[in-house]
Amino acid sequence: MKYFNSFFLVISICVLVYISGCFHEKNSLTKNTINIPVFINPVITMAAHMVDTAIVDNLADELGMPWSIKVSVKQVTGEKIREVNNCNSVLAAYNDGFETVIDSQHIAHMHAIMRCKAITIAIKMTPSTISHLNPSLDKVAISKLPTAMAFIGSTNERLSILADASLTTLNEVTPITGFSQVNYYKFEVQAIDGSQAMTILAKGDTNGDQIEDLLMQVTNATEGGTYRATHLFVLSKKEKDGSWLLLAEY
Repeated sequence: MKYFNSFFLVISICVLVYISGCFHEKNSLTKNTINIPVFINPVITMAAHMVDTAIVDNLADELGMPWSIKVSVKQVTGEKIREVNNCNSVLAAYNDGFETVIDSQHIAHMHAIMRCKAITIAIKMTPSTISHLNPSLDKVAISKLPTAMAFIGSTNERLSILADASLTTLNEVTPITGFSQVNYYKFEVQAIDGSQAMTILAKGDTNGDQIEDLLMQVTNATEGGTYRATHLFVLSKKEKDGSWLLLAEY
């Protein structure tokens, strides 16, 4: 419980620091980000606020910077236990099949994994020469996101929905009942079964085709429940009015 409380405390502090400082400092990158060759949302550098030293300028440096706490993880199919205390170690442990020792730390642990994975994707982005992305996302654009980004509460339901070729957009799976834009980067989407917090983390070319891609984080939460899951999606469009293409998901 000690680590659990500390983990969430650190995350809460990070969010507060971002809202009060980092976003303000880079506020000029809001409505004109579509014209920036490689754009990275300041919120993606949250890991920097979790270290003992000063905030680093180079995003790649954050992968190895030590956090102010350590979290114990165990091997799912074995008895090995190790401690993780930075992005590199948490990603390596996850890839090796390790999970948190304390079940209550699972949500925070997965959130950290997704944020660290987002950093690894963002630092590899390169400038694009072509963009078919809208300068900003509205309710209509969000409703047309790929099916995989819909609010799906179980693995079996997800597999069934993804296997249905007639379902191609988010709104066809979980119709949007409410929508609000928190700021340029973040959107709150309401569905019948819960809510989705969608955040634009970065824009740039991820696959070498010179076409601009979009990195988004989506956190799903049930209304009045304990379910909470964070996912990453890499999206693109091959033509201005074309459908969203899902390049990768994590």
